[in-house]
Amino acid sequence: MSPAALDGAERAREAARQRVEQTEAAVRQARARLAETTVRAPADGVVLTRAVEVGVAVVVYITAIINGLQANIIDRTLSAQARVVLRPAERINTRAWPKEDGVITLADVRKRTQREATIADVAAVLATVRALPGVVAAAAVASGPGVAQQCGVRKAVVLQGVDLPSYQAVIRLDDKLRAGVLALAAGEALIGTELAADLGLTPGSRLRLQSASGRALSVRVAGVLDYGLQDLNRRRVLLPLRHAQSLLGHGLDVS
Repeated sequence: MSPAALDGAERAREAARQRVEQTEAAVRQARARLAETTVRAPADGVVLTRAVEVGVAVVVYITAIINGLQANIIDRTLSAQARVVLRPAERINTRAWPKEDGVITLADVRKRTQREATIADVAAVLATVRALPGVVAAAAVASGPGVAQQCGVRKAVVLQGVDLPSYQAVIRLDDKLRAGVLALAAGEALIGTELAADLGLTPGSRLRLQSASGRALSVRVAGVLDYGLQDLNRRRVLLPLRHAQSLLGHGLDVS
């Protein structure tokens, strides 16, 4: 070993020895303080039962987090959609002849293609639904696929036409408003935070909407909502009911 390497090793050993001495001194000081410590109860008595063990506090903390997360997920999910949804009846294919005992019929009955259907006589249907036991509120919605356009950027959206007062009785919106006003006057729309960020929209901005049938409408953004769900924030566009019915080609029907 060279003299330089030997000198380096001796310096390292001396530094390690000093660290050990410092650690031992800290331990002795901690033991001295512990010996001088006195624990006093605020009142006289005898501990009969030890109800808390090591780890209980951690379990309680994790349980509180899980319960809070569960409540948050339920609130975000249920506060953004109706509890029960009425839709037009599906069209189904049936056999042209009945089955007979002892007869094997070779036939391939496939599911029928579901064309867009709507619900007519909205006022009568709403009156019937609202009269059902347990129904607190009901609202009509005209919904369909569409595209939102801004400065050449196109985003797929779901166009939903609503009567705002009755819709809010089913889905609360005032706690979701993040910018603008909660209103749907003629020519206005309410959009989600993600769509607003994607298209650079703020309250007062103009937005062009187009339905799958090719009908188009220019609206003004009245407010920006945060539903707590990214997909809804990016895709849901609320319009006045009559505007959506016209844009989707529903006439006076809803979906």
